Amino acid sequence: MKALLHVSALCAVALLLAAGCGGGTTEPTPTGRGTVRGTITNPDGAPIAGATVQLGTSTVNPTTTGADGTYSFTGLKIGVTFRVSAAHYSAADGLLSGTSTAFALDPAHTTKTVNLKLEGNGPPGPPPI
Repeated sequence: MKALLHVSALCAVALLLAAGCGGGTTEPTPTGRGTVRGTITNPDGAPIAGATVQLGTSTVNPTTTGADGTYSFTGLKIGVTFRVSAAHYSAADGLLSGTSTAFALDPAHTTKTVNLKLEGNGPPGPPPI
């Protein structure tokens, strides 16, 4: 009888812990997917078509801005920290680049707009190899 009470008590404790009633709290794991989008511009504020845009700390493939300078990354994991980086070379402007500050998508904010104004990294010259 004593052994049966001991086993019953252990089962009750196991059920309480499994139900999350063990006194501890855990943060829920973020779920879902999000979007990062924006516009890439030159130092004068004009949109840049054909700029290469990538998300740092991510395995997402880079994309290229459209004719209006816009880009979009969709299907991104919530809770992951990202940085948007962009670069563009032209004979007129040389190499322009820029990087955003770090940010994360969360369940309450699944879409983030990140606009970047690219700055020059030196005088125009031949395109980088």
